[in-house]
Amino acid sequence: MKLYFHLERCNWLEEGDIVKKEPYRGESVFPALMPYADTDFLRRLDKISRKGLSLHGARYLIKPGQGVKGIDLIEFALELQFEYARYIYYKERPSRLQSLYAFDSYERTLQFKKASGNKGTIYEVDFSGLCFIGDMNWLKAETNSETQKHYAMSYWEGKAFSTDKNYDPQWECVIDLPVTIVRKITD
Repeated sequence: MKLYFHLERCNWLEEGDIVKKEPYRGESVFPALMPYADTDFLRRLDKISRKGLSLHGARYLIKPGQGVKGIDLIEFALELQFEYARYIYYKERPSRLQSLYAFDSYERTLQFKKASGNKGTIYEVDFSGLCFIGDMNWLKAETNSETQKHYAMSYWEGKAFSTDKNYDPQWECVIDLPVTIVRKITD
């Protein structure tokens, strides 16, 4: 069994928890997007919502600006762009909107924790579903739509953001739910 580690910054997990997709039925942001987006994609987002979302997905699809941390329109557009690229070209990959994020080593998790202001609790997680590993440095907004598409495609292809020999990719594991929280790691 390969160990994965999740940095939990919301104080809602405990050892033994099973993190599942939570179905959502109710109002969403989809009607506001209708004039601007591919209607098949919006139907897919609605289907994802009804099958179940992760907490991350709920932040973006249900009530942007509420919940754990408010998001702005740039973050919202960025997440939709990456989900759209996955929907069109990489359907076999787990949706970021239905996943838990983790790292494949304790050291990487600790490094991310320090870079994030030393907040949160590290948990060891177990799962049996899909996992995709991408360089999270691609997850940034660009005003040029072609550049933004390139970023999304490169992320889903699993490429490193840079080929410089001194570059250290920030590999994140996008794990399709459900995930079991095995144990709390004290650091």
